[in-house]
Parts: sequence; structure tokens; C-alpha cells
Amino acid sequence: MLERRSSIRFNAPFPVDLIAPESTQEASGIIQDVNYAGVRITLDNFLDKAISESVFLFIRFPEDSLQLDGRVVWAKDLGGKREVGLSFVNIRDADKGIIYNRIFKYYKQEFVQRWWQ
Repeated sequence: MLERRSSIRFNAPFPVDLIAPESTQEASGIIQDVNYAGVRITLDNFLDKAISESVFLFIRFPEDSLQLDGRVVWAKDLGGKREVGLSFVNIRDADKGIIYNRIFKYYKQEFVQRWWQ
């Protein structure tokens, strides 16, 4: 399959929490893949929201967590779960570094395999 993304996506199944501040809804899930522009997440519970809604994303690493702002760009129902694609909004270079460092620390094989493919 032809990859049309501008950057490498890494499979790094860190747990996440989402908060939709406009509707005060919350959901938890697992990262399916991530890159510097966005993330694909499978949510444990159904989050009823508008596709363009802004969300707060909390990536829970073993030693700490990282809060990022995001925007839902697509959503797909998977039975009792929902998969969503988020684009990061105004992500700082330092936060990108934290994400990539944690992927390298906890999923080194994934990082090396994807980076050098």
C-alpha cells in the first residue's frame, strides 16, 4: 500500500484520556499509532461529539503524562468502541521530543524498525 503521510507513524500503545471541554465528556483509550502531526486512538467508551470538536489529550507514560491540544478529524465506530483520528493543535517541539523519546524508551524495536525501513 502506498503511504501518503508526510511522516512516519509509530505503533506505541500508550494509554490516553480525552476530555472534550465544550461538552465535558471524557473517554479513555489506547494509542494505535502516532506521529508529530497527530494520533489514532481506540476509545474504550463511546464519545459522542462533533467531528471538529477540540479535545484535551493526556498521554499516560509510565513515569508521567503529557497534555496536548487536539482536534478530532475523523471517527469510526467499531462495535462498542470508537476509533478516532486527532490532529495536534500547536504542539511544541519539546512535546514532540517527549513523545519520540518515550517511544524510543518503551518501544525501541518499533522505533528502529519504522525509522530505518
